[in-house]
Amino acid sequence: MTYILENNHLKISAKSQGAELTSIINKKTGKEMLWGGNPDFWGRHAPILFPFVGKLNDNNYTYQGTKYPMSQHGFARDMNFEIEEQSDNKLVFKLQSNAETLEKYPFSFELKLGYELKAETIIHTYEVKNTGTDTMLYSIGGHPAYSIEGDFDTHELSFEKEESELKRTHLHEGLLDEKKPFELKNHKVLPLNYPLFAEDALVFESLNSNEISLTNNGSKLLTMNFEDFPFFGIWTKPGAPFLCLEPWLGIADVKDFDGDLSEKKGIMKLEAGQMDHFKYEVSFY
Repeated sequence: MTYILENNHLKISAKSQGAELTSIINKKTGKEMLWGGNPDFWGRHAPILFPFVGKLNDNNYTYQGTKYPMSQHGFARDMNFEIEEQSDNKLVFKLQSNAETLEKYPFSFELKLGYELKAETIIHTYEVKNTGTDTMLYSIGGHPAYSIEGDFDTHELSFEKEESELKRTHLHEGLLDEKKPFELKNHKVLPLNYPLFAEDALVFESLNSNEISLTNNGSKLLTMNFEDFPFFGIWTKPGAPFLCLEPWLGIADVKDFDGDLSEKKGIMKLEAGQMDHFKYEVSFY
């Protein structure tokens, strides 16, 4: 099932499978801003990453001595959400734990994803509730892919603040490896080119910036504010006409990690009956 929100600036579509955005039309320019999901490159648009972000070592983890299987980025992106709220400017989708999820993830939860339009901005909201009796261990993040029109090399990312001591965490077969210094032009600008992504995503664990803007030939296309999210990923496939800007609460396993969930890097902890709220915002020009 597909749901549509529209105002004077934007028209967005989202589907119940994965509560995933499938379209963002900038009505000012008439352009589609979200990647169309061509499976020749990557068949998704903007999946939710839950209950884990990134890849686990050997695609499994252990909790209280029991081993559980888990594919990269978790299962929520492939599950059907219920629509809980629909108004002129807001959609809220809900997913609850069930027998299927408990086989892979032994925590009872309620996950709500929201999309709200406010002028030229989409407010993405995450609400995670622990409906069980034990402390819940989880990660969550976004993976929106924005359409790149024309020459990839004419696009740049501009960081809100100077990143003079920036380090990139390299990935080894999807797992966190060593950190190396990573330089931006004037400490604030990343000119885009496909060789940047020859070794997978750019992963940053400690940015000064809370905002990143995507520009093309100096013209601003969008700005993402991700103040609630400590980790950030940037990704594309060489030759693909999209760019993913990924705010994360959580991160892939460190290479050679033993899999004990309570010791996982970046893991979130939520007490029984408690709720966490997060948001990121994307404005289009």
